[in-house]
Amino acid sequence: MLGVLGAGSWGTALGVLAAANGRRVILWERRQATARAWQAGRENRRYLPGVPFPKTLAVTADLQACARDCDTVLLAAPSAAFRAMLERLRPLIKPEQGLAWATKGLEPKNGELLCNVARQILGRDYPLAALSGPSFAMEAAKRKPTAVTLAATDDLDDPAALAGRVVGYLRSETFRVYTNSDLVGVSLCGAYKNVLAIAAGIAD
Repeated sequence: MLGVLGAGSWGTALGVLAAANGRRVILWERRQATARAWQAGRENRRYLPGVPFPKTLAVTADLQACARDCDTVLLAAPSAAFRAMLERLRPLIKPEQGLAWATKGLEPKNGELLCNVARQILGRDYPLAALSGPSFAMEAAKRKPTAVTLAATDDLDDPAALAGRVVGYLRSETFRVYTNSDLVGVSLCGAYKNVLAIAAGIAD
């Protein structure tokens, strides 16, 4: 089961994509009342209105249960909350689960790469993976053609390794996931892309 930690627009979209592939997904939302409402209504009305939850997607506010029950952890928290979330997760997750994230950018306080933050907190026993790309949550959730990159520290060709598991959960006819081992490059490009997008929007 895939645990998606963070039920904003991008985290929810990734959870919907994986569940639409027939995979079991547990989506963590920090507010209990909100999690209950989305679980009952089968929709994230705040961030992805009109996108129904597949039947294999569940929503919970219990972080410990979410981390315990999944075989793969995908963190979709904002960069400002990345370090705090990892510190909460450190006693809850195991190295065999690994840690993947769909967080773009750098740590706001000191400009640290998120992969370095993860290494500082988790050590070197955990395989890591960063998912990034020029993507829009609503378009991906509505099955618009999307291509993203997953950089990982483990064996890219092993389906049982972290990279293989994440690709297996997310890849579909409309959502392509391309892998490489350049964790630093993908992390930096995910941040640079946002700067260029703002500049292009201003110019337009």
